[in-house]
Amino acid sequence: MFSQLVVNWLYTGKVPDDRRDSLDPGYIFADRYDFPELRSQIVGNVYSYYVARNHLLPSYKVIIQAFENLPPTCKLCELYVDLYGSRWYTELDNEEDAALREQLPTSFILPLMERLGERKMGGEGCEHDLAYYSEQK
Repeated sequence: MFSQLVVNWLYTGKVPDDRRDSLDPGYIFADRYDFPELRSQIVGNVYSYYVARNHLLPSYKVIIQAFENLPPTCKLCELYVDLYGSRWYTELDNEEDAALREQLPTSFILPLMERLGERKMGGEGCEHDLAYYSEQK
């Protein structure tokens, strides 16, 4: 649960690596209550999970939750658009994924279309390094 993630972060200043399921709700909390350090740490964990550890993509459920609860210009949403823009292929979707794909918010689809229009063939990973997604400049 994301409340454990937030409490852990408040006491230790760190976001645990093994809490993938609570990262997005934790980021939504950090966005609503303006905790930029927490947001940056969560983005770092998400980036590490999908880029450094080479997991494919966040689920459509994760995308829907993020884009329904966050500004599309936040760093987490930008990271998700970049990941999908460089790795997404519909032939990897199963029937459940295809049904969820129809529920993707316009705030995700429009930047994704722009990103796909600029995509280089054979793209892997992310266009940007982790520093781009950090709010701590």
